[in-house]
Amino acid sequence: MLNIKKPWENDSYLGNQKILEQLNTLSKNDKLNTTLLFHGSFGIGKATLAFRYTNYILCQESENFLKFKINNNQITNQIKNLTHPNLIYISNYDENDQSKEIKIEEIRGLKKKIMSKTINGAYRVVIIDSIDSLNKSSCNALLKILEEPPQKTIFILICHNINYIPDTILSRSIKFNFKDMNILNTNAILDLNRIKTNTDKIIKLYDNKRITAGKIVYLLKNNFEDIENDFEDFIANDKSNDFRNVLIKTRKYIKKEDNDKFLILIELFMIWIKKNAMKILYDIENNSDLLKTITYWDKYQIKYKNLNDFNLNKEEFILTLNKDVRSLLHMELL
Repeated sequence: MLNIKKPWENDSYLGNQKILEQLNTLSKNDKLNTTLLFHGSFGIGKATLAFRYTNYILCQESENFLKFKINNNQITNQIKNLTHPNLIYISNYDENDQSKEIKIEEIRGLKKKIMSKTINGAYRVVIIDSIDSLNKSSCNALLKILEEPPQKTIFILICHNINYIPDTILSRSIKFNFKDMNILNTNAILDLNRIKTNTDKIIKLYDNKRITAGKIVYLLKNNFEDIENDFEDFIANDKSNDFRNVLIKTRKYIKKEDNDKFLILIELFMIWIKKNAMKILYDIENNSDLLKTITYWDKYQIKYKNLNDFNLNKEEFILTLNKDVRSLLHMELL
């Protein structure tokens, strides 16, 4: 069982020094009554820095954010327990640590909370993690709040894919782009969390030496090795691995409580398509196969986004996916 610190429990932060300097300048120039948008790869430390900056603002112990240290006091303890009266945190994870949609009721509840005065006239910080999980109604409700924000209130919006965020929200935000880290920094963060694991297999599979520590932790928490084994069975070009057996094995991913595992399974499928497309990219004789593969890539990018946005039927998604995998295997890409 992985015992990982939550973003609000972390005392340290590594990477993206430039953003720390930008946040320091923002506070020095007294421009805190604003909306900050932290965007970058999943698991890169955006939420950790958001809570670190919250500590700095609410503690009011230092004029320089770059020199700020989180000490053990009443304020930091309240923040670590998410009980500080001037902190509002909205998460896209439920009590079982499974990802969920942030619905309009939560944003309406936020609107009521920020109408009240802050304790001791200090700043209030609102963290939304992540706004990728807001549906259209929630986005519109949040926009109305951002159009006329209350005094002494800072909004920190966390975003994993800025391309999915409406321009109306982007235009009202100061944007901070979190750059990917190298594998040395990623391993340093894993060490801080006392995670001793061989990351080489995950890095090789994702074909990205800058995969984030948070992403690795997320995969491990969701029994990534089991999901990978199921996926290997799913794409096995083997007559004994018939349609019925595959459906029985993948049925567990349809359960509501296994939503994150389902998303990882689909992500592995997208990686598989991409890698096979790259294999035939320079093969002139297989240009038609490349076009078919790219068509599947485009199709599932749209289906994947719609699955999240419109809460589509997972069982139907798996059935279609299985049929398309069989079609791709007939193209003998592997």
